[in-house]
Amino acid sequence: MKDELKYKYSVVEVPNSGYKRIKLPDEISAVELLIYDMESFREPIFIDFINKVLSGESNGECIGGNVCALMISSDFTKVTNNFITDGMQESCMIETTELKKIIEIWITENKEVLR
Repeated sequence: MKDELKYKYSVVEVPNSGYKRIKLPDEISAVELLIYDMESFREPIFIDFINKVLSGESNGECIGGNVCALMISSDFTKVTNNFITDGMQESCMIETTELKKIIEIWITENKEVLR
């Protein structure tokens, strides 16, 4: 059985897209931008980089998508919003293991529409 997620979340259906998004607390709302990036690529583009760091294969990784950028270390990942608008969080720090769990939830919820 997988560990429980530290953060409260809900799964929200996106009309006419086939995707389900993960709604997160305000303090980590920038993480929701990862979901937009993964939807646009139709795959969990960040998970391999996170796994490389968590396995010790890499000391750290920096990767960007269309909307956000990640600076991944073994303890924490900084998620930065590249397109800030009013009311949007510029960046947040999240435990790398928790970020991986969020992405795994997204993968499970969207397995029917992913490549």
